[in-house]
Amino acid sequence: MLEEVFAGLKERFGDSLYLPFIFYSSHEVRAAQAYLTKFPAELVHRIPEFADLSAVEPATVDLRAPSTHGRLQDVTLKLAIERYSVDMAKQHYFAQGATRIDELGKPYDLRVLGIGPERHVEVKGSTSWRTGVELTVNEVYHARNHPTDLVVVDQIRAVNEGVGQWALSGGQLRVWPDWSPDDGQLAPTRYRYTLPE
Repeated sequence: MLEEVFAGLKERFGDSLYLPFIFYSSHEVRAAQAYLTKFPAELVHRIPEFADLSAVEPATVDLRAPSTHGRLQDVTLKLAIERYSVDMAKQHYFAQGATRIDELGKPYDLRVLGIGPERHVEVKGSTSWRTGVELTVNEVYHARNHPTDLVVVDQIRAVNEGVGQWALSGGQLRVWPDWSPDDGQLAPTRYRYTLPE
């Protein structure tokens, strides 16, 4: 039964699919290690212990706890979340009376005109509930030297519609106006190391 499901999944999504089980030559099945956050929805209704989850739609379950950071491995999903978050931020500012919004990307995402002095906006998006976001050195520097709003769109619902295709909906938009990153709230998450000669 499991082999049939995985054969169908591999046909749809390719050989890079990571499976939650390992099949041995004796047809013994064991759980793959560190397989907690991904589970093919097609299997939920086939395993009796998961009967209560049978109403869950494919690729919509996010088991991650509230997070401060994290990197998505799926580039198409990452780009879709960025696009969705920027669009939500633009809708927010147009609803506030903005007359023009320019998308820049770096060193900040949006320039908003028409609601007082020019506003710069840094936008972050996520499918999980965020208690923190990752910032580049340039983002921190820019926010400290220019009037900047931080917009976080989290809890976005992402549904996988096939390889490279994502449907996004929902999301919670939060705004921190006149935001300047405080040293007490910043924590290093990465370092650049210069290799010795």
